[in-house]
Amino acid sequence: MYSDIILIGVRSMEEKVFELLSQMLNEIKDMKVNITTKEDLLGMATKMDIEGIATKEDLKGMVTKEDLKGMVTKEDLKGMVTKEDLKGMVTKEDLKEIATSDDIRRIEAALFKFENKAESKFDALIDGYKQNTEAIYELRRDVENLKSVVEQHEVKLKIVK
Repeated sequence: MYSDIILIGVRSMEEKVFELLSQMLNEIKDMKVNITTKEDLLGMATKMDIEGIATKEDLKGMVTKEDLKGMVTKEDLKGMVTKEDLKGMVTKEDLKEIATSDDIRRIEAALFKFENKAESKFDALIDGYKQNTEAIYELRRDVENLKSVVEQHEVKLKIVK
């Protein structure tokens, strides 16, 4: 009965440790999916690339429609980046806060170390549990032997009286 209770406690702890490790692994995997790498940003316009590009506001009052005939058309401008397109884009400041591949490797290494430490501690816990269980069985055996001795003494005392 006692060993069943202890086994339930150990199994419950095993399940909690496994659940915690699973959650950590899923969080790391989610972090990998949501990370923007330097390769993802290649080919995107930088602030320096767009400095000096005229906006619609800049052109107002400077050039007339007549002046623009034969010059750049909307068709010519298709595919070029506008200020609106750049809104919400990643900035250099944003990139400073994004995890790199090295960061992910360090996190994975730390998780691996944690798993190994947890595993060794778990093994030690199970060994302690086994030792406690053996000690309990030995104590039960001793109590049973003592009961037997007491009963024998009681019988002898009844005979002596």
